[in-house]
Amino acid sequence: MKRILLITSLFICTASFSQSEAANKKPTRQPNVIIVMTDDQGFGDICANGNPYLKTPNLDQLYKESTRLTNFHSDPSCSPTRAALLTGQYSARSGVWHTTGGRSMLDQTKITMADVFKFNGYKTGIFGKWHLGQEPYSPLEQGFDVDVPHYSGPGPAGKNIAPWRFPAELNFTGKPGEHIEDRMANEAIKFIRANKDKSFFLNYWAFSVHAPFDAKADLIKKYAAKADPNDPQRCPVYGAMVQTFDENVGQLLSVLDELKLTDNTI
Repeated sequence: MKRILLITSLFICTASFSQSEAANKKPTRQPNVIIVMTDDQGFGDICANGNPYLKTPNLDQLYKESTRLTNFHSDPSCSPTRAALLTGQYSARSGVWHTTGGRSMLDQTKITMADVFKFNGYKTGIFGKWHLGQEPYSPLEQGFDVDVPHYSGPGPAGKNIAPWRFPAELNFTGKPGEHIEDRMANEAIKFIRANKDKSFFLNYWAFSVHAPFDAKADLIKKYAAKADPNDPQRCPVYGAMVQTFDENVGQLLSVLDELKLTDNTI
């Protein structure tokens, strides 16, 4: 089974394999499932879709080896999209049709993918952005065993480079200079390693490339040097944010290879 990445608002990929491959590669247990969602990244914001400015080798790899679904419903807002993905329901049915207040809280009566996976014996974890409500509407009440950083808001206030500004009660801090996506990917990798002998359902819902708009200084410098003032795609900070996200997707894929989980992971 080929590696897979699902990215809402950018593209959705599904595993593809022939019937003969399926017959010859019977998994010893139920397949792991990983969903990666990027926030506010445009359809054209990968090299494989013709973008010459950005550097996205890991997303390009998945683009080339996966099935691409390019005609589907996606809400133009964050929380409704997340609710639709988890429940399989349009915004009018899920009840989540905005990003603020009660309109962004996912009702506990809704059955989520995480609920179904957990019922079937999977370990379930979500890392990064939720934005569908705090307790009693948090991931821990919606089928997830693990939730890091267990934050209901849109992202770290002020900047993506530590020290971050999350609510004090979360006690979620980083080493000075640590990027939030590096931390989220590392937390997701810990989850994979801890559950390598079990079936797991992992959501890496990146804070990137949503605001706040800041990035690693060396990458900003790199993209500033290649920016063409006559090209609409010329923002060094955005380029740096996309590259950091892409690199962390690569980290997830690498650990699957290392642990020999790739062939049994969707």
